[in-house]
Amino acid sequence: MSKELLTVYILCLPDTQLLNVAGPVHAFSECNKFFDEDRVKLRFLSTTTNSKSDQGLTFSNLEPLPEKIASNSILIVPGVYNSRTTVSFNEVSKWIKDFNHQFKKIVSIGTGSFYLAKAGLLHNKECTTHHLCLDCLESFCPSAKIHKNKLFVEDDKIITSAGFSSGLDVTLDLIEKMFGTDCYYQVAKILVIYLKRSGDEDQVSEWLKNRNHKNRYIHKIQNLIIKDPSYDWTADELSNRVGMSKRNMSRVFKDNTGCTIQEYHYGLRIEVAKKLLINNKYSVERVAEESGFNHVKTFRRAWKNIVGDIPSNYMM
Repeated sequence: MSKELLTVYILCLPDTQLLNVAGPVHAFSECNKFFDEDRVKLRFLSTTTNSKSDQGLTFSNLEPLPEKIASNSILIVPGVYNSRTTVSFNEVSKWIKDFNHQFKKIVSIGTGSFYLAKAGLLHNKECTTHHLCLDCLESFCPSAKIHKNKLFVEDDKIITSAGFSSGLDVTLDLIEKMFGTDCYYQVAKILVIYLKRSGDEDQVSEWLKNRNHKNRYIHKIQNLIIKDPSYDWTADELSNRVGMSKRNMSRVFKDNTGCTIQEYHYGLRIEVAKKLLINNKYSVERVAEESGFNHVKTFRRAWKNIVGDIPSNYMM
């Protein structure tokens, strides 16, 4: 593990998404506290001295885009609201193109990927972006090999991530590789990050799916199942809780969510199983039991229907 100072350049452009900056900055700054010495130097860049974020908070005393890059450095390109229409889009993209070879890693968060695409860095590269912008990136950069349901993707020195939380995942991954596991765990503990994510998880969490409706009875059913997905919820119990007949409850649930109650329930159980499998502590049989499946065959069948492969492939 090298003790050479790591310089992290963070773009703080007008209309930057604030959390895209705050997450990596906080994580990297904790490394210095862990070692009780300066191991990371943070440098904040923009095309203007002061820059207002999309959320209204203003960054000040920003450095101009440098013409000389420090050795052992990383560039972080946060997402910017309507990035391609901003005044500085072409200027910043050209700077990235001109100096990209001087960075050890270049990380985009959310729509920061469009700057990398404009700079030509995503040509024939495996990459991703925010799930709402996938089709737009595909049109903007047809030569990119876009993954449409991954949290982050690393291809050589280029790392693209879906959004704020996955940008933090990338940062923690880099911290572990550069400063060791002990530093990673301490920083994760300080940030209250309880689960290490590899990047292969879905962008849209199962816990948030099928909630885009206004039926309070169905939301109550979903809340009950989410509170304890491993519990063997029956149609009788759920219908009694919300005051609906079983037949009407099943019909209204499907009309509002697009899936059956069992499909919704199994989806949440599979999400629980993923968290158990990814940490590689339990056997598939134990994971099936812990996530609420009475039989491992039922678990494997549900996994195949929802995920598309076998549970053991998900183990780290």
